[in-house]
Amino acid sequence: MGLLFLLLFANINMLRNNRQDTRNGIMESLESAVERIAVNLNTVNNILYSVYMDNDDFGLLAGGGTEAEEYSAAYELNNTLWMQQTANSCLDGYYIIYGRDASALYKINPEVIPEEDRETLKQVIRNDEGTGQITYRFNLCLESGNCYTVILYREGQVMIAGVCCLSDDLREAVSGKKGDAVIWLPEDESGNNREVERRLKLREVT
Repeated sequence: MGLLFLLLFANINMLRNNRQDTRNGIMESLESAVERIAVNLNTVNNILYSVYMDNDDFGLLAGGGTEAEEYSAAYELNNTLWMQQTANSCLDGYYIIYGRDASALYKINPEVIPEEDRETLKQVIRNDEGTGQITYRFNLCLESGNCYTVILYREGQVMIAGVCCLSDDLREAVSGKKGDAVIWLPEDESGNNREVERRLKLREVT
């Protein structure tokens, strides 16, 4: 009887240790994912800042021009951002909102951002009034279960937005595999996922 009790106690203790090891592993993976995301966001921010500071087409759209001038400038600005996206895989998508009627040009990586999210992102970016700042960023989750950081620069009648998808990095941190399971679970099922939300200040868009 005493031996059985010792074995039972040892088994319970081992399960506790395994659970703690699993939690520690998840938190280490989470830290790594957050650091990786921070590096990517810094790269995207530098791309947009360079356009905001030095791009003549952005400047023309900010001040406004004739319809033909704005169309040409938007076309050239779109090419500039497309080349940056081609050279930088962390820029998963970009949007250009310009003119009095808030026309939109955008390009996304279809392997990262599904079609169902493209229009939703466009509407959120177009309708986001911000805080009156030249630049700011926000995080959001869509009904698809995908989560994004959006970085915006605006001046006058033009706004550019860079989009980074967070989902694969965070899924890998929480589950150990990319594309495995859904990140956002109820709190009573996974406290670790709530920790992700707390760290990144995610807000849900439905």
